[in-house]
Amino acid sequence: MVTFLGNVNLFHGRVESMDGSQERVFVRPHELDIEREQLNEFYIPAKIIRIQSAGPVVRVELAGERNEEIAVDLTHDRYRYLALKLRETVYVKVREARVFVPNYDI
Repeated sequence: MVTFLGNVNLFHGRVESMDGSQERVFVRPHELDIEREQLNEFYIPAKIIRIQSAGPVVRVELAGERNEEIAVDLTHDRYRYLALKLRETVYVKVREARVFVPNYDI
């Protein structure tokens, strides 16, 4: 997804500390990583649908459980280490995210 923030992945979730309000989380492709195992419940299972080498990074495009598109940028070393293949299921982990919440009157 391209927004005023640039290329980002958009995830929807609930912020428990704000009475369970629905919020959006924007994560840039280079702020995600891929693992072969689901090490905790926060890892997102996804199927690899496209792999493209683009200069200093390899863009891995995936489809999440609800067919949401997820883009991950990996270094070439990380990509070679993982030995990723099309159509295999892997787990996406968020290294850093930005949560945008609506303005609340105080």
